[in-house]
Amino acid sequence: MSLSSHHAHALVDVPEQVRTTKEVAMRFRRRVLHPRRIAAYETGTRSFRLFKVSAFVGLAGVMSYMALFSDFGQNEHCFTPLRKQYDNIRKRVLTLSEDDIKEVEARRAANQSS
Repeated sequence: MSLSSHHAHALVDVPEQVRTTKEVAMRFRRRVLHPRRIAAYETGTRSFRLFKVSAFVGLAGVMSYMALFSDFGQNEHCFTPLRKQYDNIRKRVLTLSEDDIKEVEARRAANQSS
């Protein structure tokens, strides 16, 4: 295809497959290579950024579920140390110590006597 030298500079960034006709090449340049469209693609629109964040959060949730709760049978596997550490932390945070139990019983006794 031969384009006039007037339009040749405008088609520098247009791929060879799109340069079939001048109209197609200019439409490609107008739709795809427009500066606002390129800027929106590089920075991302608000909805696309929200999609990316939600995709990362969802991926983290799925990976956490697979590592901590998914059933891999009774044999040892690569997530066993992580699960043991998670169980220890969970028990430490959610279980009352002996001192805590005594304090709760003392408060309960104080509330019942008053």
